[in-house]
Amino acid sequence: MTPGKVTVYDVAGEAGVSIATVSRVLRDHPNVADGTRDRVKQAIDALGWRPNQTARALAGKTNDAIGIVFPDLSGPYYAEVIRGFERTSGHRSAVHILATHERPSAHDHVRGLAERVDGMVVMGQTVDDELVAELVADGLPVVLLARPAVGSTPVVATDNAGSARALADHLVDHGHDTVALLGDPDHAPDVEERFTAMRGALEARDVDPGEPILTRGFEVEDGAIAMIEAWEAGRRPRAVMAANDQLAAGIYRAADAIGLAIGTDLAVTGWDDHDLAGLLHPGLTTVAQPMRTLGTRAANAVLTLLAGGQVDSVVLETELVVRDSCGPDCPLAPPLPHPSSRSTTGG
Repeated sequence: MTPGKVTVYDVAGEAGVSIATVSRVLRDHPNVADGTRDRVKQAIDALGWRPNQTARALAGKTNDAIGIVFPDLSGPYYAEVIRGFERTSGHRSAVHILATHERPSAHDHVRGLAERVDGMVVMGQTVDDELVAELVADGLPVVLLARPAVGSTPVVATDNAGSARALADHLVDHGHDTVALLGDPDHAPDVEERFTAMRGALEARDVDPGEPILTRGFEVEDGAIAMIEAWEAGRRPRAVMAANDQLAAGIYRAADAIGLAIGTDLAVTGWDDHDLAGLLHPGLTTVAQPMRTLGTRAANAVLTLLAGGQVDSVVLETELVVRDSCGPDCPLAPPLPHPSSRSTTGG
């Protein structure tokens, strides 16, 4: 085996230990038995492993900093997660936050960040699984946030499937047999998980959601534009399940422009339950997820890894919050108006 291609995984396999144990040996952590420590050092010598800068930092040189990689920094969801992360990790001298949205060389930026921090949280589909595996193989403590697992790397996530099914059942129980999904599951693994569960629950109740109404992003304007475009193209569902509360607010805006009443002509649901959901009129039925706790648990997890501890993946509970946006009169509403009758008062 060429020394330059040897990774921490190879060392761990040769010594018959986990990569976390190799990391502890590199940092001379006291919670390692002498025999285990000797096996790891013998494996390093036998394989000719030369740890890169990240691994050498684990052995003694620290950056006194941790990093978090986000898809985007806009919107209340990301703001709440970051708030929880910073409050928990604030005793570190530095917290580096990297948003990869629309960066043409996101992988290079993440690799660069890895050289400046002692541990990292990677959220969503910011980088691919191969880069995550590469960072872990280099000895960097990594925690994944709101994305699928990569090997044994710990994940902090919320329950998407259970509440998604509850949300779908809620709409069908209101009598809806035409339900559309609004968002872009290809750009957010948690949205993909929700949509998969929603689709399964709807199909189990003999409701076909068809293909999702795709959006360009996850902001209010994205939801409004996508709904108006779908309406004018002839796609006119009686109920829409939005990927988040901001897209749902965009549906409210589009409905006002078209001349529809939310809760009567059109049922709408969201996801997150941030302040916006309760301020909309009628109030938005949505799913509450512990956004700030996501950041807190992710920070605690990476700090535990840095201290040489073990971390298990965790799935936080979510909760269906019922308000009036799927009002009881939805199934009995009059026929939907033609686009030519669109109001000019909406935005």
